[in-house]
Amino acid sequence: MELGYSPEAFWGYSIAEITDLMAAYQKREERRQKEKLEEIKNLAIALQVQALQIGQAFGGIDKAHPLLTVEDYYPKLFPKSEKEKYQKQLDERNARLRAAAAEHNARIREAQGGEP
Repeated sequence: MELGYSPEAFWGYSIAEITDLMAAYQKREERRQKEKLEEIKNLAIALQVQALQIGQAFGGIDKAHPLLTVEDYYPKLFPKSEKEKYQKQLDERNARLRAAAAEHNARIREAQGGEP
């Protein structure tokens, strides 16, 4: 009944159908929870980036007070395996950006008549 079915529909289903409906409901709930968790993670990371930008605008980060990341504040949200996966993705993205910037700078130097 808590799944949103009327009593008539509930009593009209077989045990196997009810089991299937419950399993489908559980999968939907798990997917919804994962999406909600990802939204929270993305928001936390976006707020951290914003805080870093504000901190840099007002003089940077003090050496006596090291920067704590979102992962430091909420370690259960970011398990170690996920942190390593995200770090690998970040490193790969940074390498691609550096390569693209180097290629762009080489094209500009070449267009200006300098050495490539």
